[in-house]
Amino acid sequence: MGQLKAGREIKLVDGRVVRPEEVMGPAAPLQKCLVIECPDQRYLEALTTSKTLCEDLWSQPHLPHVFHFTPDRILTSEAYTKWMNQFSQTKHVLVNDTGGGISSLDVLSYTSKLQMMAPSLFPSLCEQHVLKNSFCDNNNVLETVSALKFHIRPKKGLDSSLVLDFSQESVTSEVKSIEGVTEIIVGAAKEMVEEPSKPKFPQVTFLGTGASVPSKYRNVSGILVEIVKEHFILMDCGEGKVPSKQQ
Repeated sequence: MGQLKAGREIKLVDGRVVRPEEVMGPAAPLQKCLVIECPDQRYLEALTTSKTLCEDLWSQPHLPHVFHFTPDRILTSEAYTKWMNQFSQTKHVLVNDTGGGISSLDVLSYTSKLQMMAPSLFPSLCEQHVLKNSFCDNNNVLETVSALKFHIRPKKGLDSSLVLDFSQESVTSEVKSIEGVTEIIVGAAKEMVEEPSKPKFPQVTFLGTGASVPSKYRNVSGILVEIVKEHFILMDCGEGKVPSKQQ
């Protein structure tokens, strides 16, 4: 296949000759795209004044897509916005911390059920507030969510077929349909008395719960404990956890 894609004919073991034009369609024009990640304000000046970007890319007749991994606090700054506007006919795809989405319906449903008993103990997951097709596609800026695909070829466009949809009403109806469960939840909620003054620290953040091997939805183990403001202890640290945290 590689020989055929390179435009060279191949000879099979039975003597037949296969030419590229017999098995391949017409060549599609190449499309350029740009992937940008500016993790900190310190790199912003180098990005916006880059000679390569300012001269070489601007000389191109059309740059179809720019994918921004830049954090929102940098992306929304005046300097970065001004730099983005130089791409006059470009689609800006935001793949950063503003995106939401649902990674697991089972986890989301289970958390919602626990909230019925103790909402302060089991707070809402950030992705509970994201519904299907809630991504933004205004003008030339696209804000993405988990599982949203953006095809750049052969047919350009959005594909939201894998974006999961969550309904809190369906979970509530499921729980209420089980005999006696409503009474159990009410009784459990009464037994859980909230502390009058809840301390701010320590704060525990699970960086991963996937033991020693990462999976599709669970990173390797890691527990970050903030004992006081800006003072942390990293526990049960999985492989590569410290470099990824520093990044």
